[in-house]
Amino acid sequence: MGATGDDWKPPFQLLEAAGFAVWLVNAKDVKHLPGHPKTDRLDAVWLCKVAERQMLRPSFVSPPPIRMLRDLTRYRCDLVAARSAESNGWRSCRHRLTTHSRTS
Repeated sequence: MGATGDDWKPPFQLLEAAGFAVWLVNAKDVKHLPGHPKTDRLDAVWLCKVAERQMLRPSFVSPPPIRMLRDLTRYRCDLVAARSAESNGWRSCRHRLTTHSRTS
């Protein structure tokens, strides 16, 4: 499975949960190999052949508990950033109101 963006996560997790030995490979590593086909079906077969010949190496994917912890940490960071943005917006609005009422 080639990794581009976050599109790989749901299928990877489903296959991993079903007991398959799934490899995630860096897209840059795959692009440098010759004979890359254009369709997804041929691409999947080609990736299997390349992996069988040990021309690729799997990328590190952390275990599920670590992935869950990292997802929660990222979500918390997003919530804190949203809270800060709201707080700053409220302060800015309050500052404009108090400044506007003094000049009137």
